[in-house]
Amino acid sequence: MQLSPYAIPGIMHTIKPGNHKNEIERIINTAAVWFGVTADVLKTPRRFREISTKRQLVMPYLASKHYTLSQIGKSFNKDHTTVIHARNTINTLISIYPDIAAQQKELHRYLTLN
Repeated sequence: MQLSPYAIPGIMHTIKPGNHKNEIERIINTAAVWFGVTADVLKTPRRFREISTKRQLVMPYLASKHYTLSQIGKSFNKDHTTVIHARNTINTLISIYPDIAAQQKELHRYLTLN
């Protein structure tokens, strides 16, 4: 894969074409196991708070791994604006509820190790 001639070396993280979907799916499946649900539950279009919060906890982790908002959104059958909303919602919840902050930290550690 070639980088754009405008890419700044060391700044842009490259992901091989075609592999990002498999890696995102692996991360979603691992998160689902940690939550005790199936990946299909995390991808459901339903907006139940219990499910949406779990989904919103996974999205920022994927973003931290340099996946695009569109790639993350498509993996959850959502669009990029949902990923932005997830990030903003989780940041707000973390600032209010220490248990959600702890849950996010533990999830990110689990996903990093698995």
